[in-house]
Amino acid sequence: MTQNEVPHLKLSVGHPPSSGASDFSILTTPPRSNGTLSQTGFPFRRATIPQKDEELSIRMMEMLNENQELRGNLQESTQAMKDAFAQIQKWKADSESSRKEMLNKCEASVQVVTRFKHMLQERDTQIAQLKLEIQQLKLDVITQDPVAINNELRQKNSELRGLRNHIEELELGSSHNKEQLDQMAVYKESLKKELQELRLNRDKINMEIATFKAEQEVHRRARIRAEESAQQLREQVDRLREENRIIRQHSSPGSSSAGSSAFVLVQGSPATDPKVASAMPNMQLDTTMADIDGRDPENSEEEREAWHLEKADLALKLDQKEKELSELRDQFHQVTAEMKQLQQENQEKCQHLHQQIGQLQHHLTDAKESQSHNSHQDITVLKSQVVSLMCEVSESQNKRQTIEQENQGLRERCSDLERKFSNLQRQLKTTRDEDDNLIQTLRHNVKTLEAKTQTQNNELDARSKGYEELHQTHSQLCKDYRDLYLKCEALKANAVAAPSQTSFEQEPSRDALMAKLLAASETLDTKKRLIHDLMREKTEMQSQIEMIPVHEAQLEVYKQDFETERRLKEDEQRTREDLAFQLRQVKAEKLQLQEQLSRSRGDPRLSSSPASYPGFPPPQRPQNYASQASHSSGVHEYSGRPGHFPYGHDMCDLSPRSASPFQGVTDRNVLQNTDATLENLRLQEENPIRMRAEYQDAKPPPDRSTTYECPKCKRVTSDLESLERHFVDCLDSDH
Repeated sequence: MTQNEVPHLKLSVGHPPSSGASDFSILTTPPRSNGTLSQTGFPFRRATIPQKDEELSIRMMEMLNENQELRGNLQESTQAMKDAFAQIQKWKADSESSRKEMLNKCEASVQVVTRFKHMLQERDTQIAQLKLEIQQLKLDVITQDPVAINNELRQKNSELRGLRNHIEELELGSSHNKEQLDQMAVYKESLKKELQELRLNRDKINMEIATFKAEQEVHRRARIRAEESAQQLREQVDRLREENRIIRQHSSPGSSSAGSSAFVLVQGSPATDPKVASAMPNMQLDTTMADIDGRDPENSEEEREAWHLEKADLALKLDQKEKELSELRDQFHQVTAEMKQLQQENQEKCQHLHQQIGQLQHHLTDAKESQSHNSHQDITVLKSQVVSLMCEVSESQNKRQTIEQENQGLRERCSDLERKFSNLQRQLKTTRDEDDNLIQTLRHNVKTLEAKTQTQNNELDARSKGYEELHQTHSQLCKDYRDLYLKCEALKANAVAAPSQTSFEQEPSRDALMAKLLAASETLDTKKRLIHDLMREKTEMQSQIEMIPVHEAQLEVYKQDFETERRLKEDEQRTREDLAFQLRQVKAEKLQLQEQLSRSRGDPRLSSSPASYPGFPPPQRPQNYASQASHSSGVHEYSGRPGHFPYGHDMCDLSPRSASPFQGVTDRNVLQNTDATLENLRLQEENPIRMRAEYQDAKPPPDRSTTYECPKCKRVTSDLESLERHFVDCLDSDH
């Protein structure tokens, strides 16, 4: 409920058929006019307040407090729902980010598995190549002479030992190599510094070029402006010279008196003309220059030099005068611009003053018109407003029960929404825990896979290094084998050529060949062990390859879990959307009820009243009140009879069927009744505590057997509660 909403009031109607006066009980002041009756200066007649009015006024105060509490509870529940919706949106964003992160990790794990497969295939090909090479070496060893092979192997072993020692020395590093490396590092750092300095210099040069271009552009524009101003000054000087020439021609026909006549004409011109005043020194200089030019310079050299000097001085004076002329012209333009600006500001101020004077005159006329209203019309309008307010109270009492039922429905819906929200929170917590566990397991799997890949990469690097060493050893052995074979052939040839050589000389060669043969057998054993190790590693790789489907199955399980989680999240999103839709429906129903309440308080007859009583403003009506009041069923025109209710029987007829609430009452009784009602409201506003005390001391009114009629469908009921229920159903059927 908003602050502009007015709670519905309950009307207690009960009087016998023969009663001639109205027996309405007003529970509160009418909407949008609370507190205005106590501020009016209209002299109401004080009347006795019946106990029933005091009792109902206290009930009205209690109902107002209850409605305020309900309004506060509804606002709190609405705010809580908004906060819950914001939390749900935040959880949705977090879950979406976690889902994306999980997908990225799954893709990375799939890429790792594929990379492992490619690496295993490469290792299989390498193992096959090594097997072929080993078989080839076996064939070569079998076909060769064992003595030569033994000698060759001994030689190769010695060479290998030397190479190993050299490699160890290189790994440890000699002092000379360390010095070279240090020098290279220092040189590299110096090159980096030089490169950085060159880059800084390049940036500085680029900045200087940019500033130079900008300055060049500024100078070019300034030069263009200077050329334009110089051209304008030349044109002005030429124009002034032309004016001086025209003045000299019109002053006198003689050339000798041209300067004096021009001076006289300039002196005789008005001082207010700035052109003539500025042209006066120029004309004097022109006349002097003309006199100098008219002289005969052919007398002597001294006179000629004096003539030239005088002419140069006059030219300098002419330039100075032209400069002074330009400065005076600029000052004149500035003064004229300032004068124009001042005139414009004065005009704007005058217009503003005229507007203020017109507004004051308009307000004065409005005040005079408002004070010229007739007091009798104000009194009649006030009475009609009081009657309309009583009608509004009756209508609001009819709607109160419907609003209470709707509030109860809203409370139930809010409780349902709170239960659903708590369930959603629990589901959210469980899903979040499951997601956290799944993320932890995936992270652990990713870490294990990364560790395995690191170890396999290290093993592959070591194997590649060993393979390179074996390849180098094999090539060296082949080379040594060829050399030994050639030596053996040479020894055989020498043995054939020199058979008389002693066996003592052949004994060392025999021992060397046996040693080489033993070394070759040892090499074969080492290669067999290497092949065995490679086969064992191959089996391990195959076992790891066999584990790949297991990992794929795990990934499939993770994928299925993710799909189920996504479906659950979609279901939760749909439920949240349904809840939001229900919330919007509840809000729309609430707004519709507020609009119905505001429409039910309209009265087209008060809109045509000419004025209201001073100090008692009329109740504000919605814009569509007149159309709704005109379309309401059963509204009769004002009959004009004394004591007749001016807004018809259907607007507020909740009285017994036998008699109208104001039937048979004179104008005096109506005025007394309205005065008593207004006095009751004023006393209620002034001292509600005393009214509550009187209500506690008062006795309940006696029961009266009456019948009630629905203002819409004319259905008759025996009690007020059944009439209220029927009236709510009737209103719901219309909407």
